[in-house]
Amino acid sequence: MAKTFVTLFPPSGNTHLTKDVGQIATAMHRFHGYRSQLVAYNNDHDYPALETEAKGLELVFLKKSGKRYFLENAVIHYLEKHAAEIDVLNLYHLDRDTMYYGNLYKKLNPNGFLYCKLDLYNEFLATGRKQHSINLFKNAVLRLWERKFIRNTDLFSVENRQGLDLMKLRYPACKNKIIYLPNGVNSEFIDGLFSTPPVKEPLILIMSRIGEGIKNHEILLRVIPRLRLGNWKIAFVGPVVQRFAPKVAAFFQEFPQLRESVEFVGPVTDRKEVYEWYRKSRVTCLSSRHESFGIALVEGLYFGNYLLGTDGMSSFNEISKQGRFGKALPVNNDDALLAALQSIIDRTEDVDQLREEAMAYARRHFTWPVLVQQLEEAIQKQKLQGDAH
Repeated sequence: MAKTFVTLFPPSGNTHLTKDVGQIATAMHRFHGYRSQLVAYNNDHDYPALETEAKGLELVFLKKSGKRYFLENAVIHYLEKHAAEIDVLNLYHLDRDTMYYGNLYKKLNPNGFLYCKLDLYNEFLATGRKQHSINLFKNAVLRLWERKFIRNTDLFSVENRQGLDLMKLRYPACKNKIIYLPNGVNSEFIDGLFSTPPVKEPLILIMSRIGEGIKNHEILLRVIPRLRLGNWKIAFVGPVVQRFAPKVAAFFQEFPQLRESVEFVGPVTDRKEVYEWYRKSRVTCLSSRHESFGIALVEGLYFGNYLLGTDGMSSFNEISKQGRFGKALPVNNDDALLAALQSIIDRTEDVDQLREEAMAYARRHFTWPVLVQQLEEAIQKQKLQGDAH
């Protein structure tokens, strides 16, 4: 009977299936023979990624049954019924519900393997350990849960090396069971879509939820009119959040001449079309105030794009090879963004000459087959150490 790898992430929708939440479990099935399941509420009407990038992943839907405080009754009932059957339970984030569910799993299945993938903003750890509540008594109780959770967890992973060092500093109890594991792309799926190398256009790509507060797309609306674009175009690909739509309308009202150069594409659900945008663009730009990882950067890198990010992105150094394949700009600095974009537009050859090297780097470090090989090796290593004790 196949080993079971269960990712428990109640808010999962179809988009999560193409990110780490769905892709790790899928790749563990595909490359290491697990029976992989994602346990969540039925949050979307349809899950088309099950037929594409998440093929082989099983979805297990929870039935909503209310909450006790911040905990989901449906999750507690699921673990009470199925914990004993789960060989590896994969949870996300150092949150209070994660800690409770992890501790419950290990109580019900002491021999099971608990793996927690952390989504870290380094600056929040730089000043000390995580605060779980502003109420001092509640925070003290949650700290007890936290200590037990760290003892119970067999393996942690973090997405950048500075975060790895900070976790070892702030939580020394986890230092012998924590690894660096970034996010990646489904190289097998992508390579099956395209048989020819990408043909690049003078195109800057912004791929995300357009106008989401943390993404700081306002800076681009301020900077773009100041650019000498020439034949370059800029594409915003993704759903435009409601509060941002009036700003887009005002932008084109003030600068109608830019309608030919700047496009707001809207949501793109077809994954081949998503990757087509990466294939034809030369630059992937993220202007976020904070970003723990930035999967769009890795997707862009896989297709040889030059990366523009900010120093608010915890993983930018690893993704860009310490700035070899991109540049981290100061957060919300109009002049720095303007200078960086204009330099790329004026000296396209500097971007183009790095393309093959960037693509090779992405294949070595940021594809799911490579990454889950590292994960499986870490799981087996921790199991051996546990057996030795």
